[in-house]
Amino acid sequence: MDKAERLAEQSRVNAELASAKAGLIKAKAINEEMETSIEVLKQEMQRGSGERP
Repeated sequence: MDKAERLAEQSRVNAELASAKAGLIKAKAINEEMETSIEVLKQEMQRGSGERP
């Protein structure tokens, strides 16, 4: 494998890594949003049933 091929492969791998990291950041944000929504729903259910947190 010559230098140009190695550099091209490295660039491709770096692009895949960047894409994976971006996906992870998005997934973490969605997860946090879902956890917040779940907590809000739990609080609403407790208020509706008269229970205390």
